[in-house]
Amino acid sequence: MAILQGNAKQGSTRGFYPKNITGSLRFNDDDGAYLSWTPASAGNRKTWTVSFWMKDSGKTSGDNQIFYAGTSSSNVAAIYRGGSNGTLNFYNYAGAVVQWNIATNQVFRDPSAWYHIVAAVDTTQATDSNRIKIYVNGEQVTSLGTATYPSQNTDGLFNYTNEHYIGSNRGTSFFDGYLAEVFFIDGTAHDADAFGETKNGVWVPKNITATDFTMGTNGFHLTFQDDTEVEAFNTVLYRGNGATQSITGMGFQPDLVWLKERSSTSGHNLVDAVRGVSLRLASNTTSAEASSSTLMTSFDSDGFSVGNNGGSNESGQTYVAWGWKAGDSNVSNTDGSITSTVRANQTYGFSIIDLDTPASGAFNIGHGLGSAPDFVILKRRDAGSSNWVVGHTSLGWDKYLFLQSTNGEASSTTAWGNTTPTDTLLYLDSSFYGGSADYIAYCWAEKTGYSKFGSYTGTGATGNAITTGFKPAFVLIKQTDTTSSWWLFDNTRSVDGNAEEILFPNTSGSELTGYNELAFLSDGFEPNVDNHNTSGGTYIYAAFADTREAAFWLDQSGNDNDWQPVNLDHNDTVADSPTNNFATLNPLDNYYLGATFSDGNLRVATNNYTFTTTTIGMTSGQYYAEVLFESNAAAQMLCGITRVPSTGTTDYLGNSNGHISYYNINGNKYVNGGSSTAYGDTYTVGDVIGIAVDMDAGEITFHKNGTSQGTITGGIDTSATYFFAGGDFSGANNNTMVWNFGQQPFKYDPPA
Repeated sequence: MAILQGNAKQGSTRGFYPKNITGSLRFNDDDGAYLSWTPASAGNRKTWTVSFWMKDSGKTSGDNQIFYAGTSSSNVAAIYRGGSNGTLNFYNYAGAVVQWNIATNQVFRDPSAWYHIVAAVDTTQATDSNRIKIYVNGEQVTSLGTATYPSQNTDGLFNYTNEHYIGSNRGTSFFDGYLAEVFFIDGTAHDADAFGETKNGVWVPKNITATDFTMGTNGFHLTFQDDTEVEAFNTVLYRGNGATQSITGMGFQPDLVWLKERSSTSGHNLVDAVRGVSLRLASNTTSAEASSSTLMTSFDSDGFSVGNNGGSNESGQTYVAWGWKAGDSNVSNTDGSITSTVRANQTYGFSIIDLDTPASGAFNIGHGLGSAPDFVILKRRDAGSSNWVVGHTSLGWDKYLFLQSTNGEASSTTAWGNTTPTDTLLYLDSSFYGGSADYIAYCWAEKTGYSKFGSYTGTGATGNAITTGFKPAFVLIKQTDTTSSWWLFDNTRSVDGNAEEILFPNTSGSELTGYNELAFLSDGFEPNVDNHNTSGGTYIYAAFADTREAAFWLDQSGNDNDWQPVNLDHNDTVADSPTNNFATLNPLDNYYLGATFSDGNLRVATNNYTFTTTTIGMTSGQYYAEVLFESNAAAQMLCGITRVPSTGTTDYLGNSNGHISYYNINGNKYVNGGSSTAYGDTYTVGDVIGIAVDMDAGEITFHKNGTSQGTITGGIDTSATYFFAGGDFSGANNNTMVWNFGQQPFKYDPPA
């Protein structure tokens, strides 16, 4: 288990594994989460291998779909773990005819265990039992409940041009658990020894990458890792939880976050570090900035945090956020005729400017970029009915557009002072903007290999490729010679090269899907013949490069067989892995009237005096976990630690020996079945309780939102094994708890 013990004891295991697998992808079947990919051409349908590590949730209803390919229920191939019986199954049907069907007698539903599974197919073999082989933790499985082998030289549906899925069977039944280190080898049937080895009696992963194999055309390697050092721009996706959450995966601390709810109508929100995290502007309206303490709550080292605002974190809704890095601090810039406050990143050509316009006349301001800006968006902060004014190098600096409007270009000698920006100055005029007003400006200067701001003429035909010199991650397009919306695309919502998910900066509408509007190319993009390529039409664009070396859906084999995530995002990438196994809640320890588990057994909805424990216990060392109480402020909530509990119907984490817990209603503590005594603050929905356990010293300390409530001594039997636990102290008001045992970043720093 890796809680604080993970940090304390990794030193003893770090050299043990030939390869440290640094994380996994968590699938929650309640979300309908899966990955999909359609091969561009068929590979070797007779011979291939798939290898993966699996930590199953242990669910007992509904099949746990792992790999699936096919077009219908009668033309399908699948590898899945049976929900009712827990066996591993591998079959292939063609026209409802069984080509092969292999099912193990062994069951696989231990929620604390990582299993390594290899399925090797070679239908060219003369002996039928050699045509399909399944290995679990290095051993070939020979005890089979069903063993129907394919005829020689049978072509299966894996490695064909039908859609392939990881975690689902065409979007109806889903995997629940964790997957790590997935290899698919096109054209070779490998045994388990190609991927792992036995060390001190333990099956462990070999130190291999895709370069150790002949991958074949459709081979892929999914590590489910995201780049943690991204160069100044990135896109992240997330799902709202209606409470609070930290959105990670940006790869840097952003200074501008532009976020939009995708799944429902909601305004765009732009928040920057110069104005402050509590102030937001909406690109789709002319309104002045608004203050919110819940839309965004902080800029973080790897992203940002959100509160319970519907515009950024409504439960069940999906969101996209685009982030840019400006600079490390605000500086006073005196280059212009008026002083401005600037945060600038000269390396990647982005700055944020806060300025107060003079009462009248032309003026200029320093922008801090060190080179002339090519794209500028400027908005008045302190009054409504003010436009988002856009300047672009391809328009010339005597024209402008409005970001919140469909209007075409307009001319003005005062919008940009009719003067091209210089390496230091941006020119403006109060007669256009209004005097004595507070404005914010976002400025970008083109940087080779990172950003491109240009124009093109539509051809009305395919093949109108626009060269940027890099693979774009973000493209914003506007037709300037007629009325037209702004169109915004990115390759995180659309990972397969075709931009089929569209948002409009000038509207609050939900995301449009299923429209093949634009293709991302290795060195640019290609608009289709409809909205962005009208014959003779004039278009401007802003494009930013994809500088990520890894994303959880990216194939790392070099074949670029990338997968499209559905209801999965960076927050589903966790540190839990076969070489660093973390505790989760244990659905087998579900006491009294039952509870419902989800999110990789890290979220639990309790039910009438229920309490739950973890899969891995604590015997010595130091440990830390956090629990967020997510719903039902009326609930009577408890969290703490327990020894192996009894199954008595009134054993609810507070009334018997072996429990130490912290009670939300009055902040009292329970120690080994004694009466509740005064301890700390009360807590409620939205609060995060940290639990620090020192098994060596026999001490436990509870923290509320990062603040210690005091150390409890004398209650822990240091010769016993304890488990983290939480539950409901009431038969009427149930609650939902979200636990973190270190597989994701903690909300608050663990105690030293």
